[in-house]
Amino acid sequence: MFTIAFFIVIFTVLSVLWLERQQNSWIKKILDWVPAILFAYVIPATFTHIFGWDLSKVELHNWSKTVIIPFAILMVMSALSFKQLKIIGVRPILLFVLGSLVIAILAPILVWVSSYISPEVYQLVIVEKYWKGLVPIVGSWIGGSTSQLVLKEVVECPEGLFLAILVVDNILVNIWTILMFQMIKRSDQFNQFFNIQYSIFKMR
Repeated sequence: MFTIAFFIVIFTVLSVLWLERQQNSWIKKILDWVPAILFAYVIPATFTHIFGWDLSKVELHNWSKTVIIPFAILMVMSALSFKQLKIIGVRPILLFVLGSLVIAILAPILVWVSSYISPEVYQLVIVEKYWKGLVPIVGSWIGGSTSQLVLKEVVECPEGLFLAILVVDNILVNIWTILMFQMIKRSDQFNQFFNIQYSIFKMR
């Protein structure tokens, strides 16, 4: 099974790299809804579902969770130097931290509120462990697709639930994008209200 898992990994990596480089309009439209990195999950999941393979016990799976994925996250984070962070300034970083905090605590708050409004929903989320689907969504909105995949593995989100989450998450992202475009029209008003002065910085 190790050999099978190894070749699936190689095929998946090459497929994701190939997708990212495609200029075909149809492929680009698909990638607007499903980022190429998410195929790093979809492709192995398709193979394991079709052939009925259980690769969760393969040592390569443990390596990816404990070594490969954390190392990849570290490399992505290290791409931005402290000098660049200093140029960005304190306010945008503080805004990111506060925004991430709101996203992280919003899901538990909504679950708690549902216990008073709809006990059936609360029962479904907690007892049936549907809460495991909320965690990858939080990771996606804070750290992108990579964080989404990592948190999926951390909480051991079931495959079927995660596929449903991918659809819901992409719908929410597109709705939010539409709202953001509308808010951009009022950017000057927001900047004036928060006393934000921007200028173009030259990165060195």
